[in-house]
Amino acid sequence: MALSTATSDVSVRTARTRVGGSGFTYLHFNDTLIGFAHQIQHTTGRPVAAATPIHPMDSPYAVEIVTPAAMGPGTIVVELFERYGQRVWDELSTIAGAVDIVEIFQRVANTASPITMVKYVAPPSLNGTKPAAYTEEYHNVVISDVADGETIDVSTLQVMKQVTFMYTHLTRGGRNDNAPAWSPPQGWNISNGKIVKGVPSANLFATS
Repeated sequence: MALSTATSDVSVRTARTRVGGSGFTYLHFNDTLIGFAHQIQHTTGRPVAAATPIHPMDSPYAVEIVTPAAMGPGTIVVELFERYGQRVWDELSTIAGAVDIVEIFQRVANTASPITMVKYVAPPSLNGTKPAAYTEEYHNVVISDVADGETIDVSTLQVMKQVTFMYTHLTRGGRNDNAPAWSPPQGWNISNGKIVKGVPSANLFATS
């Protein structure tokens, strides 16, 4: 008997694979849009230990497989275009103007409140329907590395640097059943994919 692969006409018409670039994905550091990003590489946290089979000597098979109920931190590496007269981190309010990684570490450590990063995905209109925008939030963020060196020759037309962030856990749309619920700080709103202040008609977790 053949397996059915039929899909309803409605889902066929409306389903579209996600396009990452083209202005549909935004990343924010607290309430600051990270602009001039060439690439974002996100690696989620890994389990704190490998799954372990419990295999008694008198059994031909493992009787169970034990998995951890904890995971390590996640990592976000952002590759940014360098602009004249600016370091690539100068638009990030917490560390703007820092000279090197030591000062960056010090500034992050001295922040009054934990740093949150937000990825905002704004789908395009599809066949006259605007899919809901959605977010992922990365919590207790620190900057763990900055690759600020460079190699230049006569053919170099762009200069890019990498900033690496680490976070303890994430929420999706403010929700994670194993972590405290999160809602945007007062004054955070979304307008055209950017977190802005003082726009009460916009909602970070908008569903329409």
